[in-house]
Amino acid sequence: MASPSTPGPAGGGGIRRFTRADVGFALEQTSREGWDNTRESFLALLEHDPDGVFIAERKGRPAGMVTTTRYQTTGWVGNLIVTPDSRRQGLGERLMLRGIERLEAAGLSTLRLEADPLGEGIYRRLGFVEEFASPRFRLERAAAGDSPASCAPVTARDLDSLTALDASAFGDRRPRLVRLILDAALAAYRWPEVGPLRGFLVVQRSARGVRLGPWVSLEPDGARSLLAAGLYAAAGASVVVALPGPNLGAAELLRRRGFQETPFSLRMVRGPALATGAAGTVYGLASGAVG
Repeated sequence: MASPSTPGPAGGGGIRRFTRADVGFALEQTSREGWDNTRESFLALLEHDPDGVFIAERKGRPAGMVTTTRYQTTGWVGNLIVTPDSRRQGLGERLMLRGIERLEAAGLSTLRLEADPLGEGIYRRLGFVEEFASPRFRLERAAAGDSPASCAPVTARDLDSLTALDASAFGDRRPRLVRLILDAALAAYRWPEVGPLRGFLVVQRSARGVRLGPWVSLEPDGARSLLAAGLYAAAGASVVVALPGPNLGAAELLRRRGFQETPFSLRMVRGPALATGAAGTVYGLASGAVG
């Protein structure tokens, strides 16, 4: 395991573990970038991987951050940010190397991330290659409607089936993270209303409204019903959805409901392309930071 603090170049500060006291700094950075992170999302990452979130310091002050998340057979890197006055000094690459070191030390050789254009060059230099584009969609204001009768709120009885369905769609087991997301969710729905679970959608709070995801459905009818349920829960709020590019049906469904496409990111992988999942059943990512 990596040491709690790694020194950097002379006068450049070091890299240390992120603590709850750093959440304010993290939110300032994500807000400036226009990302939708919340305090709850950072606390969930910290609870899931307390030794996997890092802060870079420069002149004794936080200057950058990165998060890493361990799953059963793969790892995820997210939230790479360096403050504007500390860029072009190698901090982003040092943070990425620290995150990669942490995940590989845990025996994970397949690492993924969602790349914004600003970080793409760093990721390619460190061996990440493109898997597919990840479109982003936004609905400025969800209209109120009737709650669909074919969906029902997720209950404790659904958790095992829900986490198993998430694993088959995402490509790796991550039951603890899914449960942390559910604990902080605004709402969560299953489809169909009764019988074996064949789809689910989680409505998360975001910095500017709500996020729909993780959202998985084995059938288009289920995806449509779950979207109606999610918009019912989000009535009056701005709604964001991120989805894997291979699910063309998801993009068309969102467009028909009035969502507008926003700048996309790239799904990238480092190492063997294992645990690819079933992108055609994923209608919404949990977030770009965790997949």
